[in-house]
Amino acid sequence: MALCILSCGIFKEELEKTLPEIKKEIKTGDIAIHYVPAALHSNTNELEKGIKSRVSALRHTNMMLLYGNGCHPRLSEITGNRGVVIPGLKNCVEIMLNPERKKELDATGNIIYFTSGWLTRWREIFHCELAYNLENPRIIMEGCDKIIVLDTGVGALNEEELLILYDCTRIPIEIEKIDFDYFKDTLIKTLKTVV
Repeated sequence: MALCILSCGIFKEELEKTLPEIKKEIKTGDIAIHYVPAALHSNTNELEKGIKSRVSALRHTNMMLLYGNGCHPRLSEITGNRGVVIPGLKNCVEIMLNPERKKELDATGNIIYFTSGWLTRWREIFHCELAYNLENPRIIMEGCDKIIVLDTGVGALNEEELLILYDCTRIPIEIEKIDFDYFKDTLIKTLKTVV
């Protein structure tokens, strides 16, 4: 049976960068990757439909669903109990950032984290058609002391997008450089349960 990762589009760049190392560690042939559009994240009904349709279409594979448990309130039920494994972490930040480092960062204030994928897609996810028409993100981020963008080094962070994000939210932004080790180890550990 084929091995498959069904992933939120947020992880596209990081997943494709680490895939060769994951394949070596898992010692399997090909791993097929399929993505669910990141914009579905903001609508639980649409996210459910998107995941269900892809799980159903890929039903003859051993599959890891690369989402956090907090991305949908019934994530494990959506898969229809078809033996799909999920990393068991709350969200994309917990999948990418070492928990010890996250605890240190969390102690510095009320933080909202962005992965590099969130940075490139935040307006799409928050349904902001115009750069400065951002009532929705302002409400969501109200009370935050700072935004921390996790920089994996896959591609350069878009400085213009960082400026627009700051202009729209007026929340200080910090960059936290992270490596792929924790992300890769999380994926390998999860995939080994389906191989």
